Amino acid sequence: MTLVITNNQNTKDMVVKYINVKECVIEILEKKFSVYIDNDFMNRNLEQFDKIIIDIGEFEDTKEEILKAITRIRIIYDIQIIIIALKYRAGNELLSDLFDIGIYDFIISEDEENQNEEWIKSINRNNYIDAIKFKVKTNEKKKKIKKISKNKLKKNLRENDEQVSKNILSCFLSLKSKLSDVLTLIWYAFITVLVSIGATALLNSNIRQLIIEIIQGGK
Repeated sequence: MTLVITNNQNTKDMVVKYINVKECVIEILEKKFSVYIDNDFMNRNLEQFDKIIIDIGEFEDTKEEILKAITRIRIIYDIQIIIIALKYRAGNELLSDLFDIGIYDFIISEDEENQNEEWIKSINRNNYIDAIKFKVKTNEKKKKIKKISKNKLKKNLRENDEQVSKNILSCFLSLKSKLSDVLTLIWYAFITVLVSIGATALLNSNIRQLIIEIIQGGK
């Protein structure tokens, strides 16, 4: 018997071309794949099944969630796992990670002839050499990580430059505001002195007379 796990109604039509429908149990998921594995799959009796076909193409789960869930199946059960991933290509990181845990049977081609060949090989079980194309080389992973790191660094530098510019502008506006306050205080002080001198002159006839003489050029 074969257990088919998918959330795509069309997957059944694909599977029954190669496996007798009477030998299939189709699970159409209405929840996330990882939730189904935790709450339903792990509690069922799998002794009747010799294959599990998992169509990951439409899952809403993250790459990490899909990998973690399938890894649990791989570790706990000694059963063949066939992965349908029509939107993926050889060299994809998730497929490479699945290859690394010992899964070698993948259906990824949307071309009918190539897909037919993939099904025949998968049902008969591919070996390590057959599936080696799905493994991402370490150097390629490092290049990808390096590229991501460079892009992240550029982004951080750009954000840092923007923050520095904002800080400089904020500092300038703050100084401008403080300078304006200082000049205002000086002006008020000057006016106050003038007013004070004027008031004193009005009250003191000698000082008033002296100011008049200074204005007239003295005697």
